[in-house]
Amino acid sequence: MELKNASSVPIDEVISELIYGEFGFVLLKADVDSVFDKIATNTTYQDGIRVSGEGTQVTFRLFPINYTGNVKNNRLQNYASARGDAVKNVFKRWTEAGYNKRNAKKPENSDDFFKFLEEISFMKADYLLLRVEGESDD
Repeated sequence: MELKNASSVPIDEVISELIYGEFGFVLLKADVDSVFDKIATNTTYQDGIRVSGEGTQVTFRLFPINYTGNVKNNRLQNYASARGDAVKNVFKRWTEAGYNKRNAKKPENSDDFFKFLEEISFMKADYLLLRVEGESDD
């Protein structure tokens, strides 16, 4: 899934990508007020958020990684911690999918992983939505 604006991406498309996508995550760019801004304002990235659509339900965590600086200030969030945890989670999914050919133990030790982050526009995103494993009802 290409990087899309949070305000215009259909929720069914997000749910589908979370459930059926190879890595179980979606990256979004904050633009104007969106449902994701409201969620980020009232939760932390450790909270599970359950949504319905596509005839199913899925639980995800919303990481406000805020690389463009467009995410509204939220006193509940520590953006540096959110980014660090987001990278660790993406690295874990990338490794589990079999892409860690050099068996790097940490994301910062893998040039291939950083190429992957560039390919998916991670450093241009404001939100990472990460499916909570085992939490979809399809």
